[in-house]
Amino acid sequence: MEERSKRNVLHILLPSLLAIALGVAVWWGFEQKAEAADYRNLTQSMYRRAYGDLSDSLYDMESNLAKLQAVNTPAQRILLLDEIWRLSGSAVSSMSQIPSLFLDTEALNQFVVRVGDYAHALTKKTMAGEELTQEEVDSISQLRDTCHTLAQDTAQRLADGDIPLEAVTAEDFYSQTQTAENTGENTQADAQEDAGVMEFPTLIYDGPFSESAEKLEPKGLRGEDISQEEAQQRAQAFTGRTLTCNGLVEASIPAYDFSYSDENGGWLEIQITRQGGDILWFMSPSSS
Repeated sequence: MEERSKRNVLHILLPSLLAIALGVAVWWGFEQKAEAADYRNLTQSMYRRAYGDLSDSLYDMESNLAKLQAVNTPAQRILLLDEIWRLSGSAVSSMSQIPSLFLDTEALNQFVVRVGDYAHALTKKTMAGEELTQEEVDSISQLRDTCHTLAQDTAQRLADGDIPLEAVTAEDFYSQTQTAENTGENTQADAQEDAGVMEFPTLIYDGPFSESAEKLEPKGLRGEDISQEEAQQRAQAFTGRTLTCNGLVEASIPAYDFSYSDENGGWLEIQITRQGGDILWFMSPSSS
């Protein structure tokens, strides 16, 4: 009788316990899905804001460069040049929040930094009582036109939704070819070679980010060149992830570019120098 009672209790409790366990598992699954959706929405919001801020900074740089062509007093010129220098820093900050700008990222970053550096150099020249040369006036006009083109393109892509909202590794963003078929399946090296990348004005001046300073040989790299396979091994050992190789980036410091993304919106990007196999650049939204 007692044995039968135990079996009856088990027959009643076991289905109940299984139902509870199933309910907990379903609840946990929904919680995980909700957390992933929240993270994805947060990431998308960050990218949209960064693109919007970048476009605004470029438009403001264009506006101040246009005003710079119209002012005729040193005080007005200094105020505008200082504002251009500040906006340059703001644009660089916005770019740092985006994993990949669909472009020869180094070229765009160098252009924006160089505009600010050029403005700072002209500020010092104006404060020394010197007037701008015709060559400098022409350079200001070219910079204004380029900022206008970049700002328009960024704003249009933001309005069209043609921007990376998750872990994006496509490389064709700021190319002059505006084809919708370009889905970014090429590697960065292929994109830079094939996709008519926009040309930026050449600035002649004496500053830490001038083109003459850029021609200096990089220091600190040691050792022989490594292969793509060895670079990938080092990158994966550092990140603990299985990475996708996006090719060799032929910049002032040649480096292999690798990336990772998952269905929850997680991503990271890392570059390993060809010479010596050192980490040149690493970006991830979290340390996890």
